[in-house]
Amino acid sequence: MNPRIEATSPTVFKATRRVRLPLFRFGAVTPTQRLSVLLAVWILSGVYAAGFLDRGWFPSDEGLLAQSAERVLGGEMPHRDYHEVYTGGLAYLHALAFRLLGVKLLSLRWLLFLSFLLFVPAVYAIAVRMVSPVIAGLVTLLLVAWSVPNYFASLPSWYNLFLATFGVLAVLRHVDTGKSSWLFVAGLCGGLSILIKIVGLYYVAAAFFFLIYREQLLAFARPRRRREGAACVLYSKIVLGVTFLACPWRYSWSNTPLRAFFPSFSTT
Repeated sequence: MNPRIEATSPTVFKATRRVRLPLFRFGAVTPTQRLSVLLAVWILSGVYAAGFLDRGWFPSDEGLLAQSAERVLGGEMPHRDYHEVYTGGLAYLHALAFRLLGVKLLSLRWLLFLSFLLFVPAVYAIAVRMVSPVIAGLVTLLLVAWSVPNYFASLPSWYNLFLATFGVLAVLRHVDTGKSSWLFVAGLCGGLSILIKIVGLYYVAAAFFFLIYREQLLAFARPRRRREGAACVLYSKIVLGVTFLACPWRYSWSNTPLRAFFPSFSTT
């Protein structure tokens, strides 16, 4: 069996931390080659997306987002002073963009564009783990073409996508290094994603089940005495971290997502 992929089988688990699929690998790849492809993809993506920055407006969505941001900028609080469509975190982010760049719709698009530029290298970093830099670059360009330029409005779903990508990269870095700090970053991405829109829970669930599965694989390589309680400790860390970050503690209980799971509970 190929030693690069044998770690996926619990019965033949080795101490290998990084799992790479040997797809489209033609000889050794140097860091300079990876960086060169990344810079080329980054520049092309930025130039392509910039062409949509000030055209193709969507009045219903962008007007809604701008109104929420303007209310927050004026001192109002989502879910308390007005009906907020989403969790509320994005309204604060948009209010910050208004404060820094001016109260105009283009400010929201600049925020989305800058976030998009951070998203591109994260996608490439994930793809280059499995394929050659050239193929990873082409995959990244394909994702770029079918993402933000298709609907250049600063909607929460884009930030959910960005944060989920950052979180996946953090989880993979944890697999590489074994450092718990990367798990904290992954949990932080999940919490921020939920603060922007509740569907960030999907990323949290996916990351949680992946870590549980990986813990089961690692358990076969540990002595018997170290296996007990490992999954429980991991579960506790994730739940406590995500709950602390995701729970909008500044709002009343009736406006929190947790009320959907505990409808009979009341803080009054």
